[in-house]
Amino acid sequence: MKSRYFACLRRQVALSMTVCLVLFLAACKPLDQAAGEQLAGAKKVLDAVQADYNAEKIPQTEVVYKTIATAVSVQNLAIDALKVYVTAKAAYDAAPGPESNRKLKVAEAALRAALKELADIVKQVKKLQEVH
Repeated sequence: MKSRYFACLRRQVALSMTVCLVLFLAACKPLDQAAGEQLAGAKKVLDAVQADYNAEKIPQTEVVYKTIATAVSVQNLAIDALKVYVTAKAAYDAAPGPESNRKLKVAEAALRAALKELADIVKQVKKLQEVH
């Protein structure tokens, strides 16, 4: 059952990453680039730990399962934050002004927070692999 869940999550992440890459290529700015690189790195780590979990190379405990599931959810939130940031950046570029600038700053702060949270959970996930 959990293997199917992770397979479904993997498909969702792959689709989200494709959308993210399209947005990333459409508006390649320094924060966008850093976010794209961090998301790609996180995807690599999460794919590896999910494969290890499914192959029973790491314990199939509830704690491990929840840690991996949480990491995938945080990754999806970071992808969504990147989409919002790219949209806000495009809106600001099209029509600079105080309102679009405010929205861009809010989107940037949300993206930075999501990337920090992603970095923290990826560290936890890496520890799962190191222990075993």
